[in-house]
Amino acid sequence: DGGGVGFLFLGFSLGLNFAKEYAGVTKKSELPLPYVMLSGSMGGIAFWSFALPFDGIKTRLQCVNVLQSDHRPRFLDIVRSMQPRDFYRGWQVALLRGIPGAATTLTVHHLVLTRLLNQEGNSSFR
Repeated sequence: DGGGVGFLFLGFSLGLNFAKEYAGVTKKSELPLPYVMLSGSMGGIAFWSFALPFDGIKTRLQCVNVLQSDHRPRFLDIVRSMQPRDFYRGWQVALLRGIPGAATTLTVHHLVLTRLLNQEGNSSFR
């Protein structure tokens, strides 16, 4: 999940920068709420684009019957047995729950960070 979280914040940051230019504001703290929420949605899409293949592999590892110790599946065997479409199986469910969750979480993060930085008189949040 570490790489996915990196993509979450990368997508969010890129979304904020694009929204800042589109809205014609100079600071991210001046963005209207819908723009911040759309940027959070972009973060959710970026997260699941990165994390879903790993999640699919993990699910297959957990579902393999390993009652006997000599039949343990190896990671590479599972990856080799997967078709390209298998890496993104379930993307609809992942995005349906991931986009609203990321939008909400990152919007609250942005609003709290903006409030905290404004209370301290820090104007470096651009």
